Amino acid sequence: MAFYSGTQVNAAGSLVGILDTQLVKNANWSIYDAAVGTNNKTYKCATAGAVFYLNVADNQTDYATVSIWEGWDDVTHAGIGMNTATYNATYWRKMAGTYYIHLTDERVIYTCLGTGFNYSHFAGNVERYNTNFNIPILVGSRQPQYSSINPLGFGGWYSPSYTWIALPIHLKVPLACYVSEFGIDLFAWKEKNTGWFIKENIIWIERVARAFGVMRGVQSLCYTSSVRAGVDHGDTITVGGNDIWDVIGSGYLAIIRRA
Repeated sequence: MAFYSGTQVNAAGSLVGILDTQLVKNANWSIYDAAVGTNNKTYKCATAGAVFYLNVADNQTDYATVSIWEGWDDVTHAGIGMNTATYNATYWRKMAGTYYIHLTDERVIYTCLGTGFNYSHFAGNVERYNTNFNIPILVGSRQPQYSSINPLGFGGWYSPSYTWIALPIHLKVPLACYVSEFGIDLFAWKEKNTGWFIKENIIWIERVARAFGVMRGVQSLCYTSSVRAGVDHGDTITVGGNDIWDVIGSGYLAIIRRA
């Protein structure tokens, strides 16, 4: 996993500017279609067995509308096949402040840190139990501007405004997805000697009783308090001396491995 950070603004086009710079640092990612529209680009993740297309429509001040597609035509500038856009509009919030990008061959986490509110978002495959199945996951907000909820900290069990959507291409239908547990079981447990036990999230679909894989490097803490969880936004957790995890969120917290 690679970790990048920098300063951003919340103007239109600011998110695609960040993705243009950071995603291409991984050889599996590319700018596939730069001419979809104003501040609208599509990126390709070309990992073997896990190809998908991430469209980012970034022509708003405080948010971008994002979707994952099974295919993309870079001549007609349109998506092909299965997609998350037909299920629910999904938004990634932008804040003037600092951004983090956590990048691997199969997925990207985008975090924006502002004043008062802080958000983390996910696009890509989890560590799949069956690598023959291409199942990109999209995590964002159902509210473009006014929600204070950190999507990656919130968890996918929120109904009816699902914030987590799975695109299991082999099943040919997008589905709302759920983290493996909710409530107290999601908390990071701090040992008496100040060590940490971090339980990375399992992604599963309740309605079809399928578990797809583990969201490596992410543990959702859901709604909590710093006293109850033992951590608060802005804290870092170090495991084994050099394994750094950031605590991100506004009320709904997530722990995300830095690198």
